[in-house]
Amino acid sequence: MEKLCIFDLDGTVLNTLDSIAYFVNEALKEYGIEPVKADTIRTFVGSGARNLIMKSLNFRNSDLDVSEVLKTYMEKYNKDATYLVTPYDGMMELLDTLKANGVKIAVLSNKPHSSTTIILDKVFGEGYFYEVRGSKDDEPKKPDPTTTNEIAKGFSKKNCFFIGDSGIDIKTGQNAEMVTIGVSWGFRGADVLKEAGADHIVDTPREMLDIIL
Repeated sequence: MEKLCIFDLDGTVLNTLDSIAYFVNEALKEYGIEPVKADTIRTFVGSGARNLIMKSLNFRNSDLDVSEVLKTYMEKYNKDATYLVTPYDGMMELLDTLKANGVKIAVLSNKPHSSTTIILDKVFGEGYFYEVRGSKDDEPKKPDPTTTNEIAKGFSKKNCFFIGDSGIDIKTGQNAEMVTIGVSWGFRGADVLKEAGADHIVDTPREMLDIIL
C-alpha cells in the first residue's frame, strides 16, 4: 500500500524563525513600533500570519489595525520569503529517501498559501512535493482536518503520517486519524508534543525512517 507523509513547514521542514522575525520587525518598524525578539515571536508562530501579527502588536500594546500591518508584512515577506531560511540538518536527505522509496510527501501549513509555495519552490524546486497547501481565506486552518483529508484522499489512514513541531500539528493528525510524529527541533519542544499525545517523538529526521518505511 502507498504511504503518505504530510509535513508542517515552519519549525519542521525549514527553520524559518529568523526570517519570520526579521519581516515582522521590518513591518513593525514602518509604524514606529519597537522590535520583538525572535524567541518571543517563536511562540506566536503556527496559527497563521494574521494571528502572528495580532500577537506581535498585542505584545507591544499597539492598537494599530491588524489588517493594515498584515498587508505590509506580507508585501515585504513575499518579496524575499527565503531570506534567512534553511532546511534542518538531515531533512533534505530524509525527504529524498522517502521519495526514493515511493512515499508521497506533502506539506500543509497555516502560513498563507502564496508564501508557502514561494518558499518551497525556491528551496526544493517546483513539483518536488506530491502536494503543497497553505492557508487560504475560504479553507479552515489546522487543526481542522478538512484539508488534511483532501490531501490523503485515496490513501489508507494507517499508511498516513502527519509530522510537525506543535500541538496544533499533532491535533491535526489525530483529527484526521493518522499516525502522528512530533519533531523536537522545532519551535515548541518535546514537552508540548508529549502533552499533545504524539504517537512518536523524534530528535533527528533520520529517526523517522524506521517509523515510516
